[in-house]
Amino acid sequence: MADKEKHSPLPWNSCEVGEIRNEHNRIVAITRSQKPILKEDKANAEFIVHCCNTHAGLVEALEAVIGFQKAMERKSVNPDDVGDYHEAVIRQVEAALAEETK
Repeated sequence: MADKEKHSPLPWNSCEVGEIRNEHNRIVAITRSQKPILKEDKANAEFIVHCCNTHAGLVEALEAVIGFQKAMERKSVNPDDVGDYHEAVIRQVEAALAEETK
């Protein structure tokens, strides 16, 4: 199986004409399909950029939740540390959600 091609480094940005650009101002994608450019084109580009830029944080938060659950199931967490571990995971999830809902 061939290696999966990697996407342009994040963060991406959107511009007024519905284009999505990487940090080097290179076009990554275009959301407009016609002229004139619609407000919806820019909104679509902004939505895609936001989702792409926050995706990694949400995945990391979910992985932390799964890791906590598995550690609890294996009873590999010191009972004295459960509260701290749980709080750290919750903070990570809250931070990821706060970034997602900006």
